[in-house]
Amino acid sequence: MRNKLKKHRYLLVILVVVGALLRFYKLGVVPSGATNDEIGFMYNAYSLFTTGKNIYGVTLPFITRIGVPFLPVQTYLIAPFVGILGLSAFTGRMLNAILGVGEIALLYWLVVQIFSSRKIAFWAGLALAISPWHLQLTRSAYDPVSALFFYLLAVNLFIYAVNKKKSILIALPPLLLVVFSYRAMNIILLPTIALLVMFNINYIKTIKRELILFAVGVLAILGLFFYITNIEGKEYVAEVFAVSESPLNFAVGAQDVNRELRESIAPLFVSRIFSNKILYSLRQFRENYIGFFSTNYLFTAGDPNPIYSLWWRGMLYIIELPLIIFGLIYLYKKNSKSANFIVLSILISPLPSALSGPTYVARSFNAVPYLMVLVGAGIVYYFEWVTKFRSLILRYLLISIFSFIYVFQLGSYLHQYYNRYSIYGAAAWFRSMRDLSDYVSNEKQNYKKVIYANASTFEILHYSFWTKTDPIVVQQALSNGSSSANQIENILFVQDCINNGVGDPKESISVGELYIVRSFCHTDATPSATIKELGKDEVIWKAYQL
Repeated sequence: MRNKLKKHRYLLVILVVVGALLRFYKLGVVPSGATNDEIGFMYNAYSLFTTGKNIYGVTLPFITRIGVPFLPVQTYLIAPFVGILGLSAFTGRMLNAILGVGEIALLYWLVVQIFSSRKIAFWAGLALAISPWHLQLTRSAYDPVSALFFYLLAVNLFIYAVNKKKSILIALPPLLLVVFSYRAMNIILLPTIALLVMFNINYIKTIKRELILFAVGVLAILGLFFYITNIEGKEYVAEVFAVSESPLNFAVGAQDVNRELRESIAPLFVSRIFSNKILYSLRQFRENYIGFFSTNYLFTAGDPNPIYSLWWRGMLYIIELPLIIFGLIYLYKKNSKSANFIVLSILISPLPSALSGPTYVARSFNAVPYLMVLVGAGIVYYFEWVTKFRSLILRYLLISIFSFIYVFQLGSYLHQYYNRYSIYGAAAWFRSMRDLSDYVSNEKQNYKKVIYANASTFEILHYSFWTKTDPIVVQQALSNGSSSANQIENILFVQDCINNGVGDPKESISVGELYIVRSFCHTDATPSATIKELGKDEVIWKAYQL
């Protein structure tokens, strides 16, 4: 028993070390900037920790709306990191790096629980530790990471309770945290609970009273969710209905149906049988759902948004495609019931994307650990198949070829991510905002006024984050709500260009004023200084002075 525990510990230590190294190395440098969502989470968390108020001066709010609702779990969990260790991209991303390592350990535990195999658990955990998909998000401050952590924790606790004849109620607290970590995860809450109950029905039948309490707890969580949704208004779930490819965007659906009816020469009653809103929604759902399983998405091109994936590679390594197939075969031979749980968990994972638009990385993030279970099982299957050959030379050759391909693909990814992505991905991660903030911070003392044009709340937050501006000052600046101008010290943030961006702005500014504007304004005027995109000649911001 002690030897087994020691082996568990050694395997977990290896996984934790590998996972931590890949997630903490250059964490504040790659990516080289910070997106609007990251800035919103990190600076708002900093404001809450240091003042007890959000960026708008509201005391300990449940949700802070910065364009979209920023949910409480991610925000309040980030707060101690940026509050105690200081505000930076590194400290703001530390939470997700730690949770990412925790997810590796939780996946290991899950596999051991349902398959009783440390081999599969180790290789699945290692596959997750080096996964491009998992690394991409756990090296950011994005909220799907905390949602996935509590999701895996809830699944593990439920299965643990069943296996050890404990109370399944211990799974309720992490389920509550899932709901208020990331909105998209709410869609798979009930399907996940249904799977857990279905695959453990023999034990569940013996605890009917506890099952009732568990159901009441789940209903209470959902009730709280709908209550918050009602308070926050339609905008809390507006994204689901706004994306043009969403099956729930009924306005776009009506337009497409009407177009199909106009283009048909069949009698109207016949056309309506095949062209109607229900079929339109089903068709959009089908396309969005199947898009998740595209080899282009998973293995060759990845997500089109450069925030979520690297160029010219999928969300998984190409070598993992045959491993997933081998893994399916192996798991069904080993334990068909548990294999069904893994497969069905993968099948419900694309639901958030299917209901809200084309597949994208964040909304289907909960699929990653289950896919890595298949990869881990595929590796075990391959090694066991290799050992059947009598020739040691052939065994070593097959293992060497496999290892070389996998290590080469990993090395290729790490080289691209750490050495190139910070340059060519700079625009997606708003690196120019960081450079502009440094420029304005260095120049502001030389001018009586700095006019920062084209500035929304996010531009104010970017400046405040990179210059570590006192949150009280930011709260005062943003307290006028939707005003067209906000001021921090001698910097005036305005929404529009001078004279609608026409002509030379030097004719409209005074001596001692510095005017900052995006490149699309005053295209015929010669700026005094420019801020270019990192590694490119493209001008993003222009500065004018007399």
